[in-house]
Amino acid sequence: MAGLDQMDIKNWIDREQETIYQLTREYKAVRLAVLPFKELQKNESGIALGLVEDMVGYLSKYQALEVVPTFSVLQFQDTDKATQKIAYELRADYLISGTIRYMNASYKINFHLIDCRKDRVVWSAGLVDSDINSYSMQQEITKQLDRALKERAIIPEDSIQESYVPIPEAYDWYLQAWTIYFKGTPTTTQQSIEYFKKAIRIDPEYRRAYLGMVISISSSASWWGDEKMKDVLEEYKWAQREAAKDQSLHGDLMAINGWARMWLWDLYGAEQDFKEALARKSNIVFSWGGYAHALNMLGKHQEALQIAQQGLYNDPAYIQGCFIFAECNLLLNKLDAAEKICKAALRQQPDLDSGITVLIWVLILRGKFREAIELGEESLNQTQRRTYFVVGRLALAFLANKQFDKANDLLAEMEKRNAKGEKGFPYFIALFHQVRGNSEKALQVLEKHLDDHSTDYLWLKVQPEFKSFTR
Repeated sequence: MAGLDQMDIKNWIDREQETIYQLTREYKAVRLAVLPFKELQKNESGIALGLVEDMVGYLSKYQALEVVPTFSVLQFQDTDKATQKIAYELRADYLISGTIRYMNASYKINFHLIDCRKDRVVWSAGLVDSDINSYSMQQEITKQLDRALKERAIIPEDSIQESYVPIPEAYDWYLQAWTIYFKGTPTTTQQSIEYFKKAIRIDPEYRRAYLGMVISISSSASWWGDEKMKDVLEEYKWAQREAAKDQSLHGDLMAINGWARMWLWDLYGAEQDFKEALARKSNIVFSWGGYAHALNMLGKHQEALQIAQQGLYNDPAYIQGCFIFAECNLLLNKLDAAEKICKAALRQQPDLDSGITVLIWVLILRGKFREAIELGEESLNQTQRRTYFVVGRLALAFLANKQFDKANDLLAEMEKRNAKGEKGFPYFIALFHQVRGNSEKALQVLEKHLDDHSTDYLWLKVQPEFKSFTR
């Protein structure tokens, strides 16, 4: 689909398998996306994404709607793309767009409902409020949306609105938490947890704030690994229990728990959680990606490929899912397809670290060492994030390209950071020694860190890098 630029996911699906693995029933709901609101002045509050996430959460309660997750619409923030192109990439039947402007000591929000099939605005509304963070404004937005959707028979007349009204100050912190969370750095992810906690302290009955906290904690583990997840496990379980008191959140909670289980290396448990999440709510975009990732870790690469394909077919604009799909192709030795997928997706989102690491991996396996080196060095220079995946694979690219001094410099960096307890490096240190022909040293490194870094040993079983370099 267009989310992969010129590459058509559906053609791959039709060509590579006759029957897509169907995990859930065919989804017949109307598909709707809430685009990030445009803030028309530089001194705005910066909570546009928080408003969008709250609207997505509200609209997701309607069974008649399939609401595109916020993760998938982020790439359309500040975009110049035509509405029809955005709708095509999101496979949306309807779009909600809006603007926020500060004028005369008040905030003015204009928003529109667009029928993508007719390419026209079918409803518009405007609101003015002195406090953009007020829950009364959000209530008015959702009330008007509810009326518009029912008048146009998009949702049934008897659809029920969310009844709980959070304390206004708690709602303020909730919006700020989501906005800072979507900045996507280790620091902002940790800060979002604190903001959700502030919302909860003010309003202990605010279940969606607990859900946000669960998501942020799980995301922090993606930066810091299994040890971080173990440190915050009790807090995570507490927030999860509180969020689960709202039954409408159970699908989301199961999906997040699948990721949390992966960070704790309970891969079979993760597999079951993702299945349950998708059975409850099939449009949780990160469930498909997480499920495929867990299957890859279990060595079930063909099944993982089918799941990743289904996820992208459901939501082709989810760029992170493209790289998981590429990883599945890579693990099945479909390197040409993996390279094309990565490059097409990176054209859509060039600074996505996870995509860069997968592409470096593919290029190394294809013997394109110079290209891998250029990509790795550019990533380190531009992002200033020396992740173990980029550093480790760049070291291997230098080694394969016979640039031994640079390779040794990165090995020294990895050993130094590993000694400090940073996650992920034992695998690449071991691989480095393996490539040099010192299998005994490689095994010693892995065995020494097996308890703390089980990821290294698991990846050693399923990843083709060892085989590629040691044939």
